Amino acid sequence: MKRIAMLPALLALTVVSACGGATTRASSPTSSPTSSPTTQAQSGATSLSVDPNLDGRTRARLHVVLLDRRSLTNVDLYVNGDVARNGGQAQVNVPAGYTTAYLYLKPGVYHVALAPNGKGLKNALIPAQDVRVAAGHRYLMAVIGETAKKSLKPLLIDETAEKTQIGASPSDPVTLTINGVVDSTGLDYEWAGKLVNRDIKFGTFGAGVYQAGNAHVRLTVKGKTPKTIIDEDNYAAPGDSVFGVYGPDTESAGVVDSGPTSELALTAFLQQFDPNKLVPRSQFPSFTTALQAINKAGLTDMYNNATMLFLPPTDQAFAEMPKTQRDALLADPAALARMLRAHTIAAYVPRGSLAQTPGGPFNRRFTNLLGDPIVIGGDFLINGTNVSGFDSTWLANGTQIHPVQAVTLPKP
Repeated sequence: MKRIAMLPALLALTVVSACGGATTRASSPTSSPTSSPTTQAQSGATSLSVDPNLDGRTRARLHVVLLDRRSLTNVDLYVNGDVARNGGQAQVNVPAGYTTAYLYLKPGVYHVALAPNGKGLKNALIPAQDVRVAAGHRYLMAVIGETAKKSLKPLLIDETAEKTQIGASPSDPVTLTINGVVDSTGLDYEWAGKLVNRDIKFGTFGAGVYQAGNAHVRLTVKGKTPKTIIDEDNYAAPGDSVFGVYGPDTESAGVVDSGPTSELALTAFLQQFDPNKLVPRSQFPSFTTALQAINKAGLTDMYNNATMLFLPPTDQAFAEMPKTQRDALLADPAALARMLRAHTIAAYVPRGSLAQTPGGPFNRRFTNLLGDPIVIGGDFLINGTNVSGFDSTWLANGTQIHPVQAVTLPKP
């Protein structure tokens, strides 16, 4: 299945050119989380650090996308004059249309620029932008226009402020739909029979609450040659996500998305897959058994507080186990804890960091909490086996959740 991603439409932040009057400069983002925890999330024999640098309440988050479908130029992301790093990965060679992972930033003003890969800041596609960010807010900088015509302009969106403005609750999935089609006169976005946004003008965006699950999506770009570029049954996961349309013209318009993001804690997020909270008749995974396992193993605090890559088995994965084996597992808290640790990697794995550069092929090696190797390859193959089929979601503390369709039982 393919998810059509969507996020909150947001109020445009003030974007001032670098020559404007910004007088303060916050420090640039660090290349990796601090190794000095301030608190510990207890998990019996295992405790994972809680990193204050990955705190969506005290930090701001910023991600960036170049919306130019015709651009053959991959870009490097600069913050405060240096190439940005995220989760140890340099934000370089990023393809047009790829939305980077969120950078965690201290509140303040940052100079943000995109430059052609390897060409340096002196060849920036747009002048460095002074971007002011506030604690607890998420931001998107979408660079819209045509690279070849040097008509690129930044659109800065405060996702958090927009979600508040439309009255969305923390559990409401919110769409952010951007019109980057140069010759369009408007953009309509419909989800599950509901018109979420109408007549979004070029260079602007629209926001709305939608109901996650399987539904019909229709996206129509208006202009001299109106074109419905999506008209199909699809699905959207719980969580906010960006859904951008880029041109330069209606005939060649395409779409781009970003990984869904949720402000909920891990266990509360998995509860959003309750069929009663999804579009009716959705064929979506549920996680009742995994949630019961976390609770019974006494690991709720760890999963709700520490930063990790978590590969939760779906209810279907548990149902496919032999009944005697499943019943024995669910009755044994210690065995449940070992099973969960086999599905957990103590690492900050932001979007794109499974590859050498953002948007590239996956090839990353980890060890789980039991010390066993986990290799993630193309299409999210885990140790060479396809156990996936679902998209990842990122939480406010940097945790990545990627559902899997098989239960890994460690050796006794």
